[in-house]
Formats: sequence, structure tokens, C-alpha cells
Amino acid sequence: KGEATRTDSGNVTHASSNSSDVAWSSGSTWTYKTPPAGDTGWYDLGNGYEYLLQVIPPNSGLQQTQAQVITRIDVIGRPKGSADQSTWRTLETMIRPSSLTDFQTFTATSVTYNSAATTTGPIFVGEDKNGSPGTLTHDGTAKANLYSEGTVGGATTYTNGAKKYDKNSNPTALCKLNNCNPVQFSSFQSTITTVSGAAAAGGITLGAKDNSNAGLSGQSYNVDAWKLAFQANGTILISSCKLYSQKVNNVTTTWQDYDGSNAPVCGTATSYNVPSNGAISSAADVLVSGVVKGKVTVASSGDVVFGGDTTYNVNGTDVLGLEAQGTIYVAQWAVTGATLNLWAAELALNGPFEADPVYNGSATATMNFNGSTAVYGGSNGAIIFSNLFAHRNYIYDNNLKFLQPPYWPTLGNAFTVLVQREVG
Repeated sequence: KGEATRTDSGNVTHASSNSSDVAWSSGSTWTYKTPPAGDTGWYDLGNGYEYLLQVIPPNSGLQQTQAQVITRIDVIGRPKGSADQSTWRTLETMIRPSSLTDFQTFTATSVTYNSAATTTGPIFVGEDKNGSPGTLTHDGTAKANLYSEGTVGGATTYTNGAKKYDKNSNPTALCKLNNCNPVQFSSFQSTITTVSGAAAAGGITLGAKDNSNAGLSGQSYNVDAWKLAFQANGTILISSCKLYSQKVNNVTTTWQDYDGSNAPVCGTATSYNVPSNGAISSAADVLVSGVVKGKVTVASSGDVVFGGDTTYNVNGTDVLGLEAQGTIYVAQWAVTGATLNLWAAELALNGPFEADPVYNGSATATMNFNGSTAVYGGSNGAIIFSNLFAHRNYIYDNNLKFLQPPYWPTLGNAFTVLVQREVG
């Protein structure tokens, strides 16, 4: 109701109704060529005022990925029948589908933040594969909203207008975020397939074998992991790796899950440009580090491992998305100094975001993670680093509100308001 007259791609006009919704069957693009002053779509509010809507759909042909998914809604209001445009007002709203990168933490496993924690982005706790909702306990300071399908508890200090939403609030967390529908991690499974298809169509595909490094460390063609070392000039050095192994008393030991102090043994690296479509797919585990220049999503059918500092050439321009079918790790051999700096949006479909799980040495270093973490979680929790790092700083990257990694999953029933302003 109240929408302006549309003009379809064939230059045919379609007048809307000022009293009821009208079905549309003329394609996914349209324009508004009819001057508002003479449009018949104005909706009478019955209080001396009326409005006219213009809905400008996303344009997949635009160059910037963010612009490709933005819908613009202009609402013109005026005194009923007024031709004096100085009395008109126009509100412009820009929305996009809500993304997992809108959250500092998004998990299916219960999460607890202690009294020293300060969270700067929204936190969401959903339900596990059995449909059981998790709980969010926050005893620190929350600078953004807290959401849980179960309950939100703790001695939380809320700042910046932050609030809590759970199953007992009005609206509930699910009604606030996802049109009252449960959020299941299984719905994000297709993202690995999406990146794989894009990689095959114009990105980089890394298989389970590497014939060019046959006999690496005297072993087979099979690849345990691919090492991706991002370079500040927009290239990536990629090499195939085998997990470190050694013989002790004639028994060969291979460390799994990247525990142990020795990095995998990798072959000769080949330089690639960051693909224009941003898609990199791997059939094996992936080790990442370096300085990212470009917009890229790396999807692994196994695990993703931070192998060192992983940063951006220009914050707010470059972005890295990491998707793991399994777990996202930080290896102990990645920590070579007093501080480890990590920037990324990450998604682990069947595991947590954690440090080397068997490390039992001294926790002395500091980890600074800037980004967004969406993880299913594990039996011990969703984010686990106290065994490796004495200090952990988890900071939401506000650039992700306007710059998501390519092909990043969204919530199908929700939208995020990017901009709302008066324009006339």
C-alpha cells in the first residue's frame, strides 16, 4: 500500500494501489519514473497526512559486494494533497540481509564472559543440533546487545544503549533477530558449497593431493594442509604441507590437530593473485597467515589454522573470511613473540575457535583477535584460549557492518538497517 508507480524493465508502468498490496510479476528490477506530485499511489493516513513509498531493489551488477545486496526505501510524507514541496519530507533507509558478521560472537554453545570482559559487538547464543537452546552468561561490560534463544544472565553492565533479549523478553531474541524463527547452524552448511562453486568458476581450488610436491618429506602425494601466506601486494604464496612427524625409538609419531611445537613441513610455494571473485576452496586443512590485500573467503572441508599474525593491508578496505567444516585453531607454533594479532571473520560449522587443545605449557603471550566469530562450539565451549594466552582481547571489527567477506552466510528472515536519514 502507498507505493509509487513502478516502471518495469520493458518501460511499462504499473500503478500501485493506495488501499491494498499489489502482486508483482515483472522481474527483479524496476524504476520510478512517474513524478511523485502526480502519482496515484499516495496512502492517506486519515490524520491530514499521506505518504508515498519507493523501494529500490539490490543491483547484482554493481562492483562493490556490499552495494549488490542493499535495498533502499524512500518514504515521502506530506500534508494530504499538498503541492507545496517545501512541506514534504523524505526519509531514506538502506537495509541489507543480516549477516553473521553483524555479531561479535554467534554460537550454538552456551557462552560465559567473566567480570573482566568487555564485549563491543552483539553476542548471540542459539540452539544445538538437538534443538536445545544455549545460555549466555555475561558478568562484564556489554557495549552491544546480548541475545540468547535460552536465557541471558549475569551481573552485566550495559553501556551505549545495549540491551538483553532472550526467551523471556518482549520481543524475544528470535523475534528481534530472525522473524521469531529458530537459528540452526545446519542452515549455514551450504556456504562451503557456495564458495567451492565460486572457486571453480574463477577462484582458486586446492585439492587433496599435490603432484608437484610428490614425496614431500618422503611421504605420499596426499596433502595434510595447504599453507596460504598472504602478501601485502595482493598475492598469496600457497604450498602443500604434511603434518610434522618424527621417529622416537623407531616409532613414527605424527601430531594431529596441530598440537605440538613443530609446524607442518611445507613444500615450495607458488604465487597466486587474490582471485577477483574472492573465492578459495580447499579439500584439506588450511594454514593462514600474512597481510591480506583484497576481499577473500577461504573455505576448508577440514579445519582452518592460524599459523601466525594475520592482518589487513588497509582496515576497512580489505577483508578475510575463514570457513571450516570442522574447527578453527590457533597453533602454538604460531606464537613467535609476545603478541599474536589476528583479523578475520570466521565460521566453524562443527567445532570451536580454540588454541592448541593439548598445550599445557606457560600461558604468557597476548592474543588480539579483531573480527567476528561464528562457531558451533565443542564439548568444552565455543572459544577456548586460556591455556595458551595469558591475555585475550576479542574485539568486534566494526568495518564488518559495511564490508562482509564474499559469499558470507546471512540470516534469511532478518535485515540490518545500515543508514536512515532525512534527505528532503
